Amino acid sequence: MATLHNAVFGSVNGKIGNAVARSVHGKDFISHRPKKYKKTKSPKAIIARSKFATNVKFAKHINSIPELSHVWKNADLNGFDSYHRLLSCNYKYVTETSPTIDNIILPPAETYYNYNLDITGKDLNIGFEPDVFIQNEKYLTSLSIFAVLLFNEPIRKRKNSFIIKNAILKDIDLNDNGLNNVNIPFEKSISQLITQYKNMLVYLALIFNSENPSQISWLPMETKSINLEAIASSVIE
Repeated sequence: MATLHNAVFGSVNGKIGNAVARSVHGKDFISHRPKKYKKTKSPKAIIARSKFATNVKFAKHINSIPELSHVWKNADLNGFDSYHRLLSCNYKYVTETSPTIDNIILPPAETYYNYNLDITGKDLNIGFEPDVFIQNEKYLTSLSIFAVLLFNEPIRKRKNSFIIKNAILKDIDLNDNGLNNVNIPFEKSISQLITQYKNMLVYLALIFNSENPSQISWLPMETKSINLEAIASSVIE
């Protein structure tokens, strides 16, 4: 393997003939690409590859949400970027076919905030009471709710064993004196998926933004598993 210093055309990534160029920690490397390689077909290897593919799909989706990516980037965790931290923290929870209720969209926490959840074929209703943490965050400029919806257990055989969608509501006004009810309407594509899958996992997070990006705060919420059978019938009707 060769290391590339002061490349004329800057960093190089990808295939170049029989060589592969990649950048790691700011350094460029070039290695020989074998013409053929043998993929191990043992049961353990097949399971490992399937779990890795599931984990990559989940991590890429979470990392594509700027606010969640920012939290992972600034968390006190091993790993040199938000994406690889997501991979590291989530791999042990995924299965060969789908992430599970134990997977996380925010860095690990000791406790998770509870809330009420009501789902129809058209929207998501979230109810929660302001606690000490939320009341102390009033100096921040806005509160946003991020719901990552993971549909798994397809009713019919499908190419995708799971699909991930977002339901996000930004700049929420809180009621300090009682229960907050926040309603997030579904896009048409989400309503359609409710009729195509048996189960939905709802990963939820509260993000408190400020004018100073370094002061972003977050509160992890419990993940909930929803049986979609009853909800699907209302969508069809």
